[in-house]
Amino acid sequence: MSVILGQLGAVFAPVEEVGLTNVLLTPVEGSDQYVIADPALRYRRAFRPEVRPGDLTPSSGTVVEVIAPVGAVRIQGGAPPYTLSAPTGSLWELAPMAGFLEWQLELEQQLEEATTLGMTFRRYRRTVRSWSARAERFWIDGDFLLYQDGTKPSLEVGPFVVAFYVNAEETKAYRYVGLAHLEAAHLDVAPERLVRQPLRFQGIGPIYFRDSSN
Repeated sequence: MSVILGQLGAVFAPVEEVGLTNVLLTPVEGSDQYVIADPALRYRRAFRPEVRPGDLTPSSGTVVEVIAPVGAVRIQGGAPPYTLSAPTGSLWELAPMAGFLEWQLELEQQLEEATTLGMTFRRYRRTVRSWSARAERFWIDGDFLLYQDGTKPSLEVGPFVVAFYVNAEETKAYRYVGLAHLEAAHLDVAPERLVRQPLRFQGIGPIYFRDSSN
């Protein structure tokens, strides 16, 4: 098991289900993934976990994978620049729900054989089988976020998009992002101190490393 430590993180809650209409995509450097080109829109969108490649329509080529928590897709064929359309309800519009400190991200890893025909030696790659995290949330009693129907969000209802920041500089937003359920939470109220709420998350699917460009 690998452990990564950090200081700042955030939970993002879905506040509305939306779609896309011919939205311009930009490539993720060093990969065959594409994300929404407009940063202001990109950081507030994530695909719902149920969305499948066939639900999405690129301007050319074919979507072969949907990477839900980070709002990314893999496209094969066609020619960039690509635009993407998606029916209403395919994406979440996200809003910050809670911030947390002193997180510990635990990655359960395994070796997978990656040998292909024609290789002289066997090759292996390390993959993340599952992940979980522990952190400490600032407990806030306020109306800093309301759903459209006027109700307050609750960490008891998920899943959520969770970001673990490894660089706090505004121009270098390096972070791990994944989809997670809240596994446990309790209030810690010390005399004459901030009210804090320790959290424990259980990851759903892979976790992704991202920077300020994606």
